[in-house]
Amino acid sequence: MIQKIQTGEVPIKWLTDEQIRVFGSFSWLVAVGEWFWRERKILKTSTYFWIANNTIMFFAMLFTTYHYIDYFPMLAYSAHHSTLLFADAVIPLVFYANRRKCRYIVERSKYSYEYGSELMSAFAKELLAKRTVQMRRISWLMQFITFSILFVVEAFFLLEVLLLKNYKTVFPFYIGMDLDDPVVYCLVISWQQVCVLFTTGIITSCMVVLYLAWNHISLETTILCYAIRNSKEIAEEAGANEDDSHESNIYVDHFRHVVKHHQMILIYYEKFNSSLKWLTTLVFMDGICLFVSSGLAVLADNFGIKAKLLFFLETQVCVIYAWCWIGQYLNDKGDQILRACADAPWWCMPKPCRSTLLMIMRRCMRPMNLKTALGTIANRASFMDMLTTCYQAVNIIIQTREKIK
Repeated sequence: MIQKIQTGEVPIKWLTDEQIRVFGSFSWLVAVGEWFWRERKILKTSTYFWIANNTIMFFAMLFTTYHYIDYFPMLAYSAHHSTLLFADAVIPLVFYANRRKCRYIVERSKYSYEYGSELMSAFAKELLAKRTVQMRRISWLMQFITFSILFVVEAFFLLEVLLLKNYKTVFPFYIGMDLDDPVVYCLVISWQQVCVLFTTGIITSCMVVLYLAWNHISLETTILCYAIRNSKEIAEEAGANEDDSHESNIYVDHFRHVVKHHQMILIYYEKFNSSLKWLTTLVFMDGICLFVSSGLAVLADNFGIKAKLLFFLETQVCVIYAWCWIGQYLNDKGDQILRACADAPWWCMPKPCRSTLLMIMRRCMRPMNLKTALGTIANRASFMDMLTTCYQAVNIIIQTREKIK
């Protein structure tokens, strides 16, 4: 008895042990900072805890920023960390509100579309085998970056306490308490270390979710383009045991799968874009503040603060550029599907299949973009606009200070 092949969007069942380990490493990285996998009661409690903790720390840093208003390097440094802590207070709420969509994004990254064709299955397996090498390297890189950030922060903390002595804590923190008291000092340091761990973990997890979504859309659109361009070969494979009278039905059935596959990609993209809409907004809004405060601190005379903020500036540029690059990549994927439709063997297809291709091309006229809540598109152009705006803001602030002096 011939076993019927399951078609449609199905879990990838032919993963090798190595590929399973690679996907597992990303699941571990997501769990470092995200909590949308937890049970509802624990999820709600942890969300409230982190919102309350980071909100208190944010207002404490605002008070610290006001305290150092007459000392420009510390003012810029405190303003930078206040912006980070504001993001830390908002992100848990964003993920809690979009927990189901985020779970969908991560879980569906292990799914693929099954056409019921040996030719398509062989191509998908070969494509994922090549991509596994990249995924393994990205997983290692993200783990390395996470631990490197923690190591550098601790190294700067020791450097500040032992040599520079601008302040005694992990980052500038003025709360009107006696830091010479060992108990108070240990409590403050522990509190700051928790915030550092949370910030590093949440950034890593956000980037993992972003990468998994990009990886899934990239793989599926490549498979879709292959199915469109090679529709003739796939139809010949399916019709090897059929007579010529069934050729039209074979093409119609294949393009029915093509449309469903394209719809699956669009649904995944819509959930991905809507779940990260407010997070993308936060990236742009906080990105400007972080770039400006980092740029001002780098231009300061204090070597310790200059070195620390230069490190943070480089990390911020990498994270925000990666966000905008993925937005640009998604936009270009629509053009790739359009070219695949144009390259398809139209002359071999019955009229219903040609209409199907035209419908797909019309869908692709609406590009896949990462958008903010205000409608700004995340791409390379918006990244350069952000850098230009920050550069102009830094120049205006420096010129204003010089005139005041």
